[in-house]
Amino acid sequence: MILLGKILTVWASRVIVRLYFKVCLIRLTTTYMNIVYRILTTIIDIALLVVEIFLGLRFILKLLGANPTTPFVDWVYDTSLPLLEPFLNIFPSPVIDGQFMLEFTTLFAIVVYALIAYLIQELLAYVNRITRPHREEVREVREVHHYHEPREK
Repeated sequence: MILLGKILTVWASRVIVRLYFKVCLIRLTTTYMNIVYRILTTIIDIALLVVEIFLGLRFILKLLGANPTTPFVDWVYDTSLPLLEPFLNIFPSPVIDGQFMLEFTTLFAIVVYALIAYLIQELLAYVNRITRPHREEVREVREVHHYHEPREK
């Protein structure tokens, strides 16, 4: 009978150790998933910010009729042109007084890039929410296996 008790104790301790390591691994994976989610959303935010700044500068410079031969204006136009490539010639760009240009294409590109960034972030948030029930399950398993018997006095 004592031998059976020892065997059951060893078996139960092995099961508890395995479950504990499994819980630690799942907690570590969940932590990494949270970190990856935050990093990806930050990268998307920064990329959108850079794109919006260049397109916004382009729109303002065109609207105010900036001289395209100056180095800064030329650099902004050259840098923002690849961002506008998919949208070129979608809308007309009316010219006012022969110098001031209202580029609707740039405004449309700003909206589209913001929408794309929003959709990607929502997709990441959805994936992050899918794993949340699994995290709750891990928490419950942890609570069950960290039960301590009351100490005898």
